[in-house]
Amino acid sequence: MNESDVEQKFVWPLLTAPLPNGLGLPASLIRTKPNLRDFEIEKRQNKKRYFPDHVVIIRGLPVAVWEAKPPSDDLADAVLECRLYATELNALYPPGINPCRFCVVTNGLQTELRTSDSDTVLASFCLADANPASPEFAAFLTKVSYESLTQSVAEQLRKASARKYHRPVRMVGGTSLQDEQVPYNEFGKLLSSEFQHLFNPSSYEDRFKIVENAYVKTQRRERYVDEIDRIIRLASPPKVQEAQWIEDTGNPVPIVAKLGDLESLRNKILLLVGAVGSGKSTFVDYLQRIALPEEVRERIAWARIDLNDAPVSKDEIYAWCRRHLAQGIRDSSPDQDTESLVGLRKLYRKEIETFDKWTLELFSKDSDEYKKRLADEITKLKQDQDGTLQALERHLCTGRGRLLIVVLDNCDKRDRDEQLLMFEVARWLQQQVRCLVMLPLRHITFENHRNEPPLDTALKDLIYRIEPPPFQKVLQNRLSLVLREAKASSKALNYVMAGKLVQFQADQLDKFLGIMMGSLFDHRRHGKNIIVGLAGWNIRRAFEMFLEFCRSGYISEQDIFASQATGQQMHLPQGVVTRMLLRGHHRYYDGNRSWVKNVFQCEPEDPNPDHLVRYRILRWLQEGARSAGPSGYRGYHRVNDLIEALSALGTDEAAVRRECSYLLHHGCILAEHLKRELLSDDDLVTLTPAGHVHLELTEDFHYLAASAEDTWIADEPTAKKIHQRIVEQPRWKSQRWPVILQSAADFAKYLDSWSQSSPSVTAHYLPAPPEELLTPALSQIEQQSQKALQDYRASRQS
Repeated sequence: MNESDVEQKFVWPLLTAPLPNGLGLPASLIRTKPNLRDFEIEKRQNKKRYFPDHVVIIRGLPVAVWEAKPPSDDLADAVLECRLYATELNALYPPGINPCRFCVVTNGLQTELRTSDSDTVLASFCLADANPASPEFAAFLTKVSYESLTQSVAEQLRKASARKYHRPVRMVGGTSLQDEQVPYNEFGKLLSSEFQHLFNPSSYEDRFKIVENAYVKTQRRERYVDEIDRIIRLASPPKVQEAQWIEDTGNPVPIVAKLGDLESLRNKILLLVGAVGSGKSTFVDYLQRIALPEEVRERIAWARIDLNDAPVSKDEIYAWCRRHLAQGIRDSSPDQDTESLVGLRKLYRKEIETFDKWTLELFSKDSDEYKKRLADEITKLKQDQDGTLQALERHLCTGRGRLLIVVLDNCDKRDRDEQLLMFEVARWLQQQVRCLVMLPLRHITFENHRNEPPLDTALKDLIYRIEPPPFQKVLQNRLSLVLREAKASSKALNYVMAGKLVQFQADQLDKFLGIMMGSLFDHRRHGKNIIVGLAGWNIRRAFEMFLEFCRSGYISEQDIFASQATGQQMHLPQGVVTRMLLRGHHRYYDGNRSWVKNVFQCEPEDPNPDHLVRYRILRWLQEGARSAGPSGYRGYHRVNDLIEALSALGTDEAAVRRECSYLLHHGCILAEHLKRELLSDDDLVTLTPAGHVHLELTEDFHYLAASAEDTWIADEPTAKKIHQRIVEQPRWKSQRWPVILQSAADFAKYLDSWSQSSPSVTAHYLPAPPEELLTPALSQIEQQSQKALQDYRASRQS
């Protein structure tokens, strides 16, 4: 009846309906009037401001303009306006790039397709022919369907931007040279091997040793002191509403008070909510060994079930848990025998009493027939796994005046669906056996699903939240334990230096550990910010990075020996610290194998390689970190919305999906389902602390210089200059300051000039594109690098 009807009931279904009923275009790639820039078209007295109804964006470029008119209008004016708009739009792109190739006009009754530079009608159909059986309609779909447009635009981009890309690190030689490793320093390797059990304990004995000698008792108000700590706090759910905070993990009054009334906890589930690696299992260790009063500890039987190797299939998990729980209950009473005949009689005492009531009326207790029947009965009882669980709990726990507490350790390492399955397992356990089940869950899982089955059944007064203590305190306490262990040991430690065996007493470790600690927490806490930010809430991962840092080959055994021999304090400059964290044990930086990823990397095989896809994804999520997404969760946004926003800025939608998967796999973004791969465009994702760190690093000279080595660069002279610098540096040594500054400046200049000329970072069809998402402040970084280089040279001359 009117233009609105044509737009909503004809054009939009035609654009988005899948083939063969429509063009199959994702809604995220269609820009509408409110989001389009207007142009001044026609000349002199006829000039006017105009914008079309729809613009279709493919691979970041506007490829088709659509104009809808009322059914009563002739299409002649619409054709003129549409083609003029496409011409003005093409004029804003670099020479050779004329992305807007098609113009479609319709009044609902008649639809016509033309190219932007010709009045020849390529395809047309009337309303009656708008069905898959019509040849005219099929011809229209063939030319401007999503698949056809994607292929034609990709081919056009390849021809227009057929540039050869060079990766400086690939220019150093074969793969053996590119992958050249820096040998670990023997001292750090010795440290990690001798004391690995204190940094990453694998047994309960080692874990109990840590909680007894190095547990960090922190109060909640002390946890966030540095900027990186605040970022981690902001990246976590703002409030777990039903969870009680453990304000002081060293004196957990609420949970200790709750465990004081053990009888009220039978057949209940207690949730410990926190981030993965935040110390929930360590907190349970602390409860078990120290925090609970002695009289309460004596009335508890602990059964710890490690879910690291548990199957996640519903068909397997229950049988697996039966077996491990039965063993866990037995382990809680090592002084009790449940395997011999005497022990089995005690275990199944209640069942055997029932058996005896009628059997002894028929057979004498000493008869062979009674013994045979008793053996059959005990065999049957042992085969009944559920009955055996209940008998074990009755005999070894309730029968001895103790409450069984079953702890499902490491549940929080699982993804969302697996954690929810483990909550179902916990509910099954509480029904099968008289016990209290302690279940650690990720705070994200609980916050996002607390009002949905099955978590909506959790008792609100049995939900507790803990947060990780500051990494610096945990590290200090753990290193103090290492030193105490070393001093208590009388054995000497050995490492090899220049082919010679160097022997020293274990208590001399304190100097080396002091150097490592000082290096991380000096230089405005630069190293600490990187490690803590990349590890996020995960203290375990932070320890892995610290040990890798200590083993780095960029610290020489000669320097360590000199420090020990002379007593002088060894000093690691910030450049060496950054180099160790960026390169690990490799000579050259490679973002794919480093803890720190290269956010400026591009894919040369793309139709139009884009250096800023990863950067834009992180920035867009950072901008939305404080706002609620479609589900109401703060900071969580649909991948589809991300694609829509970035495709409007000129980013290829296929590249957005690929790089989202890359960043998700490497921990820079987090999916709400907690899996490490994207499942669909409807997945919710958020920025992690590691993502924040990567954005911060884009303004760091060392990071830019390292990224320059690893990035595919379209400018061959720039690539050659960077290659020449990295091959001239001394082996295993840090790059000189001028080299770092010059490489950072050259790389920033290259990216800045690339962003000005590449069609993939333009958004001429938007009324006001957000510049901060289009490109970082690269020109400013280049100027800072050049100025720092001049100041350095001037200081050297003076």
